[in-house]
Amino acid sequence: EMRGILLEGHRWLTAALEKVSDVAVPLRASVYLNAGNFWWEHPYWGEGLAIRCARESLNLYSQLEDDRGIAWTLRLLGNSIFQFEHDLERVT
Repeated sequence: EMRGILLEGHRWLTAALEKVSDVAVPLRASVYLNAGNFWWEHPYWGEGLAIRCARESLNLYSQLEDDRGIAWTLRLLGNSIFQFEHDLERVT
């Protein structure tokens, strides 16, 4: 059984993602980006979580036309696809 700050972080992020649909788009995009980064660095709960969060964050930042958010999210998405799916063609 896992304990400690990683488990606590996972619980808080999971709870936040369950409620994030009710908040403004910029905050929602940031929550997905940060959750994706957490799960990219700590993939114990499933490698697909980082990729799913990155895709949702990219969609939201694109709606906002937020170039900085798009750039950070593309970085996360590329790193996640390379690390978990080992697909260099999709990354480039």
